[in-house]
Amino acid sequence: MEPFAPYGKTHFAMLLLCAAGWLLAIRAARRRRDTPRERGFRLALGLFILLLNTAWLACKVTPGRFELATSLPLHLCDAAWMAAVWSLLSGGDPRRLRHQLVYYWGLGLSPLGLLTPDLEASPAAISFWAFWLRHWQIVGAALVNLAAFRVRPSWRGFFGACAVTAALVAPVTLFNAVFATPYFYTGPSVPENPTPLDLLGRWPLRIVWIVLLTALLFFLMTLPAALRRKPGA
Repeated sequence: MEPFAPYGKTHFAMLLLCAAGWLLAIRAARRRRDTPRERGFRLALGLFILLLNTAWLACKVTPGRFELATSLPLHLCDAAWMAAVWSLLSGGDPRRLRHQLVYYWGLGLSPLGLLTPDLEASPAAISFWAFWLRHWQIVGAALVNLAAFRVRPSWRGFFGACAVTAALVAPVTLFNAVFATPYFYTGPSVPENPTPLDLLGRWPLRIVWIVLLTALLFFLMTLPAALRRKPGA
């Protein structure tokens, strides 16, 4: 089969398939919310995310498959799926940072991976389905939290998400500079497929734009809900 090409039939078909899956997950979560079955739903989805991603990571680091630039769990989606598992399995107060991180990473940054995929494998390759399933899970966990489990952004969550994201980006960016790797998209190289990174200029100045635009995106994601929130809520 031909390699994946952005904005072709396969791309749009996968986006539609993801959307259908998200709707089903939201409906299932809403039916179980505030019932004895909510815990089971959280456990099932959380374990699904955990098992799939740990299996994929184990596959990537095996001899013959390991590549320094792609195999380490230093991608944004790695941080996002770990946060999703933590959020789903722990439950509790939806205002906690562990739930807020899933909102900002899952709905703010991860959808860019679906809209501008850094992917070349064809549907005949396991890496193709791993890519789409992993991103579906991350966005799906964020949507379930938002639409079913009452997670709402707040200014406290905004500052917390910015702080945690910066704490992750700083050492990963240093690693990228030393080893010329592309983790968190702050390395010297950019994906071969077109992405918004192509508009941000050359490295290392591109890193400044990434940081500023991420903070702006998080701010815009917080503003509507924060303005609607009643004082003391």
